[in-house]
Amino acid sequence: MAGTVMVDERTILFTVVGDANGVVSIWAYLDLTPNEVEDLRGLEFDTDEELRDFVASKFSHRRAVLALAHDLSLREWSPVDLGEDLLESAVKFVQDVVRSHTPSDDQNMKLQASLAAADVVIPQDLVQA
Repeated sequence: MAGTVMVDERTILFTVVGDANGVVSIWAYLDLTPNEVEDLRGLEFDTDEELRDFVASKFSHRRAVLALAHDLSLREWSPVDLGEDLLESAVKFVQDVVRSHTPSDDQNMKLQASLAAADVVIPQDLVQA
């Protein structure tokens, strides 16, 4: 999912990073230059993959805002200097958010965060086996 929105006469490109079907999702926002906006006019894509690749390329090596949403409501956001891969940058962003909300001495909270991660990874491993 990707699109643009106008904010104070600026065009913002937005996209979900990964999958937005879960309760928690990550969104990326990029302030486009006037030239980039003009280049978008009339663009068409034959496949979803072409659209995803195009959008990801726009975010590559740029400063953008990454946001963590819960039930599609933004909860945490931060400007981030992105690397080449948007997904990789989003993973680091989520790790930073989790780390910032986890007191270093709260072992129970660390365990709960680890179990939540295991809940995602382990069922996928079982399906692939």
